[in-house]
Amino acid sequence: MDMQGTSKAEQVFRAGDRAPQSGVYRVLHERHRESHLATLFKGELFPPCAHCAKNVRFVLLRPARLIREDLDFKGREGEE
Repeated sequence: MDMQGTSKAEQVFRAGDRAPQSGVYRVLHERHRESHLATLFKGELFPPCAHCAKNVRFVLLRPARLIREDLDFKGREGEE
């Protein structure tokens, strides 16, 4: 599998794992396409690829907190 672009310090997730945090992940496929970015929310399952199935891998590039989790915005959802 081509895992180019990952370092040993980066945690690599597999299809079926749960996203440990919300954020932007690099998606690494098994040869059929270049890597790309995807946004996943904490707790979501990393999905299998339609082509490389469970051989797809995910690496967190940039964690992101949901706006409703930010202290300045808690309790304000739906207020106008």
